[in-house]
Amino acid sequence: MNRPDNDPLEAELAGLRPKPLPPVLEQRLRAAPVRGAAARLPALCMRARFILPLAAVLFLSLGGIAVWMWTHGDADPGSPAVARTDPADTAAPSPRMRPVRAENYLANRIDEGVFIVGNHIAARQYRYQFVDTVVWEDPRDGTTVEMSVPREEIVLVPIHSF
Repeated sequence: MNRPDNDPLEAELAGLRPKPLPPVLEQRLRAAPVRGAAARLPALCMRARFILPLAAVLFLSLGGIAVWMWTHGDADPGSPAVARTDPADTAAPSPRMRPVRAENYLANRIDEGVFIVGNHIAARQYRYQFVDTVVWEDPRDGTTVEMSVPREEIVLVPIHSF
């Protein structure tokens, strides 16, 4: 801010004083109850008791809908990824096919941390991801059919404390 001696407008504004309040307004202000921040706090807490749980329920509901939409996607029966096939067109092994090889390949193991289960028992949770492959062969003409299926297992291992 400029100094009053450098600017005549600043000097004039500095010299102005507020007008006294009319007596009627002064009496109304004195008679009014004091409503400071401390008086508004209980009202805010009363509102927060209802608003915060409702906001949490709304947030969890929207999160659940988003997860469901993400996992199910826009899978309509006409899309190529979910196109229905006629059971007669599938290449299922015929009765003359015999299993030649079966493999169980561990693709990944994820340590998901420690959880409390049941009666306060600590357990470490592991998620195992496998790929199961079965190969069938037709002994007459040597035709082979290979089928791979991903599989996931969740294993809880109890942690024994001393």
